[in-house]
Amino acid sequence: MKSLIAIRTVLILVCLLSVLTVSAQYTSQHFIAPSPWVYWTGAYEIVLSTEFAGVVNVTVTKSDGTPMVSTTVSQGNPTAFRFTGNPAGVLNHPINTVLNDAGMFVTANEPVAVNVRNVTSDQVAVGNCIDSKGNSSLTSFGNEGLGITFRLGYYRSDYNGVGFCYALPVVNCVMATANNTDIILNGAVITTLNTGQSYIFLAPMGSLLEASAPVVLNSGAYVDSPQGCGDGVVDQVAPTSVLDTAYFVVRGLGTAGTATDLPEQTTVVATKAATNVRVDRYDATGVLIGTNNYLLPNAGSFVSFHHGDAATQYTCSHIVGDKPIAVYAGSAVSCEVDMSFVPPVGPCAGSFRVETTNFQTYLNTALPYNGYVLIEDPTAVVFMNGVDLESITAPRFQIGNTGYYMIRFNDAQIGFPANMIINSSVRMNISIVQQGGGFSMSAFFSSFNQILEPPVFAPNGNCGEVTFTAEPGYAPYQWFLNEVAIPGATAQTYTATDSGFYSVAGTRPCGLTKPSIPVFYNDSATIPELTTLPADTLKCSVTSVTLTASSTTVGATYSWGGTNTNPTFSVTAPGTYYVTVTEPINNCEIIDTLVVAQDTIAPNVTINPHNNLDCNNASINLTAASTTLGVGFNWGGGNVSNTQNVTLAGTYTVTATDGNNGCTATASTTVVAIPPVSLSETHIDVACFGASTASIDVTVLGGQAPFTYLWSNAAVTEDLANIAAGTYTLTVTDNNTCTDTIQIIITEPLAALTLDTTTTNILCFGAATGAIDLIPAGGTAPYTYAWSNAAVTEDLNNVVAGPYDVLVTDANSCTASLSATLTEPATAVSATSVVTDVNCFGGSDGGIDLTPAGGTSPYTFLWSNAAVTEDIAGVVADNYTVTITDANGCSITHTKTIVEPTDLTMALSFAHYGCLFWRGHGCSKLNRWWWHNRLQLCLEQCGNNPRYIKPDSGQLLAYGYRCQRMYRQRNHPNYRTRGCSYVGHHYHQHTVLWCGYWRYRFDT
Repeated sequence: MKSLIAIRTVLILVCLLSVLTVSAQYTSQHFIAPSPWVYWTGAYEIVLSTEFAGVVNVTVTKSDGTPMVSTTVSQGNPTAFRFTGNPAGVLNHPINTVLNDAGMFVTANEPVAVNVRNVTSDQVAVGNCIDSKGNSSLTSFGNEGLGITFRLGYYRSDYNGVGFCYALPVVNCVMATANNTDIILNGAVITTLNTGQSYIFLAPMGSLLEASAPVVLNSGAYVDSPQGCGDGVVDQVAPTSVLDTAYFVVRGLGTAGTATDLPEQTTVVATKAATNVRVDRYDATGVLIGTNNYLLPNAGSFVSFHHGDAATQYTCSHIVGDKPIAVYAGSAVSCEVDMSFVPPVGPCAGSFRVETTNFQTYLNTALPYNGYVLIEDPTAVVFMNGVDLESITAPRFQIGNTGYYMIRFNDAQIGFPANMIINSSVRMNISIVQQGGGFSMSAFFSSFNQILEPPVFAPNGNCGEVTFTAEPGYAPYQWFLNEVAIPGATAQTYTATDSGFYSVAGTRPCGLTKPSIPVFYNDSATIPELTTLPADTLKCSVTSVTLTASSTTVGATYSWGGTNTNPTFSVTAPGTYYVTVTEPINNCEIIDTLVVAQDTIAPNVTINPHNNLDCNNASINLTAASTTLGVGFNWGGGNVSNTQNVTLAGTYTVTATDGNNGCTATASTTVVAIPPVSLSETHIDVACFGASTASIDVTVLGGQAPFTYLWSNAAVTEDLANIAAGTYTLTVTDNNTCTDTIQIIITEPLAALTLDTTTTNILCFGAATGAIDLIPAGGTAPYTYAWSNAAVTEDLNNVVAGPYDVLVTDANSCTASLSATLTEPATAVSATSVVTDVNCFGGSDGGIDLTPAGGTSPYTFLWSNAAVTEDIAGVVADNYTVTITDANGCSITHTKTIVEPTDLTMALSFAHYGCLFWRGHGCSKLNRWWWHNRLQLCLEQCGNNPRYIKPDSGQLLAYGYRCQRMYRQRNHPNYRTRGCSYVGHHYHQHTVLWCGYWRYRFDT
């Protein structure tokens, strides 16, 4: 049954692709292979646009069919959205592993274009092979991205700084669009995939990827690090069937130079042997600056070169091959890099209208960008958001003699719009490159070639033959088998007799298109005979229909969609059923269809509106009705009339049965037993005596809204607020006039909060001996206190004189305040005095006249000599202290000194004099000084050799030869004597003679 399986595969593929509506990159179905990173996080932004004027419904699913997003888009209003979830820690896709849900399906009811952007850059803590690290932009080629042959490549062939992950850094991501698709790399099957399954693998530059059914392919790197930066790179790769020979690449803002690891370069990969490639390089004004020629000897040979002059933005390279080539180009700002698979230029390449949004960071801030339009027309107007683009940028200029013109623009020139709508009456190749802000994302918004829809085929009655039919209106055609043109096959139809992939190109006004998506056909042998009987109609009373097929072909086998192999097939659902009869020798098949209709329209049934059970309605009648004729009703419980009387709440259901097809329908209604009005309340009593701060919150249970309220105080609100103490009565009436009444008593404290005090004043000026005894009453205990001196106690003790205020708050936050003032004497106790000194040494005629003041009279006195009078008199010289105490016990001390005259006088009869006082025979102590004519003498030593010293110079003046002894008589503290002495030393030739009267006072 090999041929049966192959044909079934083709039928599935044709069914899958039949939904595609083709218009360049605008198509109603996009198959997008995985990137190296997981799509389903906030790292990915999807931009949708359409040429369709109305609203287009778009659904995005994982490739296993899991729904992700449903949205809409319309012409002039591109839609951008992101998936959700933090990309940090979300593991990247592993290599050499079959993945079920890594790809993306975008399905719309009208053609749309899809741009997939990775916006992580360095704004998410991610990188390398672990999780998303990129700032790439992938533009879906739509149906032009589907194919069976691809040439693998990358924008540079020097892999320095690419990867960090595997020996071969460039990764390729392939996704199948049909079951049992073999993936073949350089002639060897590496895996087999079903629809929506993907596979990521490594391959050398220029490798050939083939598939046994159409697939889509992405190429890129987990991380590319030119000149130190690291970013992910990915873009879609077009199949060889849509490639062409002429391309333009334009230099961006990447690092200048010709180092082989710099990102501003292109790799050209040959699809056929002996391919000659010419690269003309132009400066930023379109002037030719050089030409390079390359020979690529083999299919898969490649060459890499830098854009334009390798240094200046908008210098460009015109790449022309003598056979179709694949062109991979890098773009960058500094070392931030992205890659684009470059679309060709040519008569049928390019788009008439492109719509997209501005570029955003992961943190939703706008990014800078620039772009250019290539157009093969010197005058056709290119509009940007409805404005002639050249009127806001600069005029177009011709690129050499290529016939192509370039119009350049950047974000500032066009006013930083959120959306970019670019359209013209002629085809345009448009590139928009985001460069700056730590990001670089590039995308071409251009059709490769407006290919036709995939051809369809059907058996033509000859075993082993089918007839393919191309999309009408594009003659002459060119048919291809396995991507090779079939000579002379130029009609709309083609009869196929050999197995293989068939595709077709058509002629548009621009010329012959590239081949369509290929469709696989496997030839068969003799077609068996098949007879089928008309199918019955399914009804509600007929739930199963038997389909019958028969064949006169001996040994013929039957298959009803692969699920039943009998000549008959019992079905329970309406629809179109396929039966395949296969003859046993050549496995030739014939297919017939049987349509099973269905009459399962249920009758219409309703239950008329009714009242609910309440205080006025103890029972109600329910009435069923139907617009369908011949309907019977059944309420259950034996009631088959159209009415039902109910007295209890509940849900009541009536079943209506159509007597024609046996179909039934039900209608239900809920009868509500509205409970009696019931009232409950919570209230807050008056907190402070005599206030109106109470409130009542009433809850109404039961009854039916709306309700009316009537209070005993004439209020008509549900609740009361700001009311005084008292008794309140409320009557509530519901919508059915049912009522209930409630009474509430509001209380208040028995008395208002009052304050009284007893004070203790200060006895001594400046002392802290005052006290206030506060006496609160009334209100609601306990109380809190706040004094003006910051005290929080009820009473104050040990405080100074002054005014004091207190605020008392009771348990209900009611307050009362009071002020009290503590007094003290006007001044402190003080004293002044007049001292009378002793007249003669040793006398006792001294005295102190004391005058007290301040404090509180009368005063008491206590002197240090035990006197208790205010004044003292007749006392000897000494220090005297008195303690003065006032009537409040406040006291001070006062000290005064009584002095007397000196106790020694001396008369000298000579010009020079000495001092005389000593004890015994040792060194004397100076006791007295006498001054005469500024000569100062002092006795320093006595004994047999007294000497006199001038103290201010230390000069020895004289020596004596004897010393007069002096004696202290008992009981005679003062001794008076007279005498003369001689000093036997000459001072300045003079003899010192001194004499006189002495009065001595002896120390102890």
